[in-house]
Parts: sequence; structure tokens; C-alpha cells
Amino acid sequence: MINALLTIAAIVLFFAAMYAYAYGFEYLENLKERRLLKERIKKEADFAQQRLLKAQLRQEKFKKLRKRSDEIKQEFARLAEFRNKVFKTNNSDNIMA
Repeated sequence: MINALLTIAAIVLFFAAMYAYAYGFEYLENLKERRLLKERIKKEADFAQQRLLKAQLRQEKFKKLRKRSDEIKQEFARLAEFRNKVFKTNNSDNIMA
């Protein structure tokens, strides 16, 4: 009787080992796929975040460049006005003289 129970237990353990061997690789492969998917999603999110950060930096840089360009234009306008004012006074002095 004990030998029969040992034989049945050995057969059950044998089939359990075969089941674990057969489906264990599938389970491990699914875990690996899920891990890779999570990593890919994280990389894509990081890439998108970096792209947004770079876009913001470009916008700030462009804003600074535009502001500086406007300042230069205002300075040129002021200098042109000053030049015209100086020429007017010189011309009016020459006319009176």
C-alpha cells in the first residue's frame, strides 16, 4: 500500500513538473514582454517630456531674440530720429547763415 502511494505521489510530482516546465516558460515570457512594454512606455514618456522641455527652451530663446531685435529696432529708430534732428538743425543753421 505504501509503495502504491509512493508511486502515485511520484507520478503526480512527475506530471506537476511537466506542467510547470511547459507553462513556466510561457509565464516567464509574458513577464518579460510586460517588463519590456513598461520600459518602452517609460522611454516614450521620457522622450516626449524632453521634447516638450526642448520646445519650451526654444520658445524662450526665440522670445529673447525677438525682444532683443525689437530693442535694436527701437535704438535704430531713435538714432535715425536724432540724425534727422541734427540734420534739420544743421540745415536750418546753413539756411540762416
